[in-house]
Amino acid sequence: MDFFDVFPIFQQAEHPSLKGRSLRLLSLSGIIYTQAAYYFELSPRRYWVTPPGGELTIGVRGVQVRLRAASGSPLDILLRHIREAWGSEPQFFPGGSTHLLENGQYALLAGGDLRQQPDAPHIIMLTAPRLGGAKTPDALVQALYFLQLVEPPVIPQTTGIVRIERESLGDFLAREQWSYRQLQAQAWAEILHADAVPAKANLRPVLAVRGIAKLWQEDWLPSGPAKSFSEQVSG
Repeated sequence: MDFFDVFPIFQQAEHPSLKGRSLRLLSLSGIIYTQAAYYFELSPRRYWVTPPGGELTIGVRGVQVRLRAASGSPLDILLRHIREAWGSEPQFFPGGSTHLLENGQYALLAGGDLRQQPDAPHIIMLTAPRLGGAKTPDALVQALYFLQLVEPPVIPQTTGIVRIERESLGDFLAREQWSYRQLQAQAWAEILHADAVPAKANLRPVLAVRGIAKLWQEDWLPSGPAKSFSEQVSG
């Protein structure tokens, strides 16, 4: 799906990562938080990886939805998925700006134009396509939203959930990989609803979670430890 068809407001952006490029919107991701913690999900079994001679590695990611024929705006699709899969009501607070990440570099897209599309994502991540060909886009895009839950997830329909206390998010993001047992042993972490996950597995932040690690290193992150994103928006 063409990124600019879904988010036409970004056609006005002058940033070189967007201007004149063919961009394909690959997926939507929700970075879920409450007043006390962040919640990430473990990737489905079909994405688990065991390299030759290595150990099982499972991705830790945001709530992910691929855009297909579902009706509604991208944000509505993501909110509906979270309600159904997590059993909780998510809240979205418009940011009025969007951070762009590509090749380890980030930029802030801001201004009155973005306020014309209040459901614009908080972060867009651009990655290079793995396959070539005549119709290959210049980059694949993942749109990230920070969404606050009214209550913690009830019984999510996921492989498992990683709960990280808000003030310890930096500790979690500082490492490229955790063993299941190492992470479970941290006082600020908890692995929930993951009975089918082997205790010998490694857990590796991927996709959206790797993206927010870059923003954390640069000392900017929506809904960071100091205050909720709704408080940041209101000033």
